[in-house]
Amino acid sequence: MFKRLYALRENPFQLHSDIRFLYVNDRVSEALAAMAYGIQSRKGIVLLTGEIGTGKTTLLKALLDDLRRKQTVVAYISNARESAADFLELVLSELGIDYPIGSSRAQMIIRLNQWLMERYTSGQAAVLIVDEAQNLSIDVLEEVRLLTNLEAADGKLLQVVLSGQPELVKTLAQSRLRPLAQRIAFWSRTMPLSFEQVREYVQRRLQVAGATANNIFSDDALRQIHYYTNGVPRLVNLFCEHALIRGYVENAKTISANIIDMVAHDVTMPILAVAPDLSRMAKSSE
Repeated sequence: MFKRLYALRENPFQLHSDIRFLYVNDRVSEALAAMAYGIQSRKGIVLLTGEIGTGKTTLLKALLDDLRRKQTVVAYISNARESAADFLELVLSELGIDYPIGSSRAQMIIRLNQWLMERYTSGQAAVLIVDEAQNLSIDVLEEVRLLTNLEAADGKLLQVVLSGQPELVKTLAQSRLRPLAQRIAFWSRTMPLSFEQVREYVQRRLQVAGATANNIFSDDALRQIHYYTNGVPRLVNLFCEHALIRGYVENAKTISANIIDMVAHDVTMPILAVAPDLSRMAKSSE
């Protein structure tokens, strides 16, 4: 409804991940470079962690897009809660590896190793990306470690990217998983945005959506958005979308700080449901 007023082709602030809107700052560049280098150099395991809503999945999708353009076979698994045995079957299925029904774990490992060696000899890589890895059981994480035992003379046959919330780091610190933690070659972290980064992030999304004006959000409005959201990109999107809707209703060509304050009243409860640590927002909107 607001696209015509603000001269936009599409909604810039959808909550789903879309790599067209990827905002690249130094930390994002470093994370993408670390993951790409870890895979290319066959390091085995790279780790990506960050709080809810700080852009991990969008980063993984950007990595996935790059890998697929290079015709790399990728198994992308999200929110897996399977047993270790079921997880192995899922990995083979996602990689497109055929194996006889009823195969034992040892038989599946042999088949996986054979398939990986075939790719290795032809100069191709295979990658396992596990998103929301904080949900994996210790047994499944141990299975991930065992999969990285498959190796050639110059590196691992299966490259693994583990991505999850900070709880994943605490899990990996457990003594039973120390061998897995020691195999992590690179560890990158997503972080909330500073005020300046919020400004750049919002402008980037507006430009991708077709905006030509650079004053759709006033500086004071952006400062309020940063204040209410702590710079968490998912929450910035939520605030900006609500602000554009309210701006349309009020026929406001520029989103003001006052509109953002009104939006805070509208979205306090939904945001607290996904980010209860933002207690200051609840206090500010009372």
